[in-house]
Amino acid sequence: MAKKDSTNMLVERFRAAGFKITPQRMAVFQFLEGNTSHPSAYEVYEVVKRRFSTTSFATIYNTLNAAQEMGLVLELTLDPKKRHFDPNTSLHHHILCMKCRRIDDVGGKVLGGFNVDSFEIGDYQVTGFSVDFHGVCPKCRAQQH
Repeated sequence: MAKKDSTNMLVERFRAAGFKITPQRMAVFQFLEGNTSHPSAYEVYEVVKRRFSTTSFATIYNTLNAAQEMGLVLELTLDPKKRHFDPNTSLHHHILCMKCRRIDDVGGKVLGGFNVDSFEIGDYQVTGFSVDFHGVCPKCRAQQH
């Protein structure tokens, strides 16, 4: 889906949920689309605040929480120091660098394929799962030598 189409879809979903589409919310949507850096709420706030100086952190936080509750972004909790958000909601995993705290995507093929539509554990029907890896990124490893 093209970036503009994705942003339009976010706008439609927020409007359908009764949210007003403010310039600050549009800036959040535009920043997230195609973003692979897994930003924290504060990182999104810093970017939006440069464009709209009166933006509050609460606006950013509430927008991200609403998007997460609607399934439009993933909330990543693999870094215990802060929450991160991922606009890529397809099945994939993440790796956290324990030195610089960078988060990268890991392709779903790492663990083999699971069909969550027919996967059960006990009496549970599994609707999704995530696996988080921890390690040291190439940049930090190079600095160690």
